Parts: sequence; C-alpha cells; structure tokens
Amino acid sequence: MTGITRVIYGQNASDISLLGGFISFVGDAKEIFEFPNTQAVFEKLVEESKVNLKLNHLVTHVKLNIELTEEQLNDNINILENQPLSIIDSSSSTLYSIKSINSLTKAESTEEYDAVIIATPLEFSSIHIDGYSPYKREYRKVYVTYCHGEINHTRFGLNENSLSGVLTTDKAKLWNSIGVRHKFEDNSSIIKLFSINPVPEDELDRIFIKRYSTYVHFWEDGSYPLLKPGLPIPPLILKPNLFYINSFESFISVLEGSVVTSKNVIRILQRNWKQEQCTLSSINSKTKSFLY
Repeated sequence: MTGITRVIYGQNASDISLLGGFISFVGDAKEIFEFPNTQAVFEKLVEESKVNLKLNHLVTHVKLNIELTEEQLNDNINILENQPLSIIDSSSSTLYSIKSINSLTKAESTEEYDAVIIATPLEFSSIHIDGYSPYKREYRKVYVTYCHGEINHTRFGLNENSLSGVLTTDKAKLWNSIGVRHKFEDNSSIIKLFSINPVPEDELDRIFIKRYSTYVHFWEDGSYPLLKPGLPIPPLILKPNLFYINSFESFISVLEGSVVTSKNVIRILQRNWKQEQCTLSSINSKTKSFLY
C-alpha cells in the first residue's frame, strides 16, 4: 500500500488517512482513460454552460453586501438530515461584490452576485474574504523529474529493456517512484520520477547508462494537502451562498472529488432557490453568471 500512496500523494501509508490510502488505489486501476486533448474538454464545458468567461482577471476581494446575524453567519447545511441552509433576503441588494484586477490593463472592476463559488486553494491566492481567514493547510511538495536516456536495468536487477516501473517503501529516501513513460526503438526511454526532494545527479547517473536530457518540475507551494488523520478540514460553506470547493482536498485530494463537490454545491443552490421563502429565486436578478 505504501508504494502506491507514495506515487499518488507523495506520502507514506503510515502517515495518511484510511480513506486517502483507499483512494490511492484508483491510480492503480486498469481502466483509466486519457483524453488526447484535455483542454478541449474544459473549453467545451465553458461553451455549453453559456457563462461569461473572464480570463486574465485576478480576484482580490469578496465582500458581503448585507449585515448578517450571528446565527446566520454560523449557519451551515446538514446534507444527511436534508436541512436547508438559511436564505438571506436580498430583494434590495445582491449578497456579494467581487473586486478583480485585469492583469493586462491593470484596470479594477467590481461585479455583484447572488452566490459565489471559490475553486482555488485560498492559502495560495490573493483573495480577501470579509470576516473569514483561510485555514493554512500543510502541503506535500513534490518534484517531478523527466529523463531521456538508456536505462541501467542491472541497477534494478532486471534484464535489458524489461523495466516498466518501480515502487518504493518509506525506507527509500532519494525518490518515491519511477515510471517508464515511453520506449524508443534505439533502446532509450523516457522515465518519470516522483520525489519530495531534488534527485541527486549521481543517483540519476546510476539509473542511466547514458542520459540525454533531464527536465525537473517543482510545485513550490505544494502538490497535495497532507492527509493525516484528524487534521481540521475547512468548511464547504463559508457563509450563506459562499462556497469553497477546495475544502474537499483536505478530505481526499482528487479532481473527481472536486467535480462531485461542485455538483453538490449546484444542487444546494437549486434546492434553496426553489424554496418559497427564498427571494433569491427571483428571475429578475440584476446579476449575470461569470467564471473567473
């Protein structure tokens, strides 16, 4: 189990939650599908949603436009008991104002919305939310090293050209895993190494008989939240109609989880706006849908 958790999350099985370890095995499934043009998928989603996409805009401030009672501020939603979130009457004013800066022109602008969905880690963003300080989660920093060359198969006790991948335990300190991404007819290969520190040059020289090129990518802020059991999880609902999709990453950090969370948020909004006492369901809302 440790071998796969070190690949998926860069964390040992002894340090990770049971659910995080279970989800890691999804990465080892046989039926994994890959789109040749992933960007086209998201472009189509934006096109079908009919939203106004505002690229090159840096959101800096989310402001609540109306005064809330302490009870309303502390309100949340209990999905299991199907209790609706309290709805704020905004017949005279929309709930939120969003301030952003155009990164090209440096011009500032403010738009008003009935609901706001945040889909980025707040601890790495420039977004200020009135009355909310984001919980600073610990992240696992991961180095990804791509190398092209002729693999030294004897380094792993294997016959020539038989290496497909290597998993490690927590005793391995230099790298977490090796995966062969492509094999060429000249017996050279492209491999990918995951590690939590830069892989030393002399270690790469031991892995290859000949090394033609090396590329290293490093996410300085971190790749995944640490999934230790018992760590606090940021709330999904920060305030009425203000949602934080990336809070789910503290539970299990997978793209599919964010998709499911997003769908649930839309269901919450749809359900609440259908309530007879909800004035937010007015079709005459002053706002439009924007995606930053």
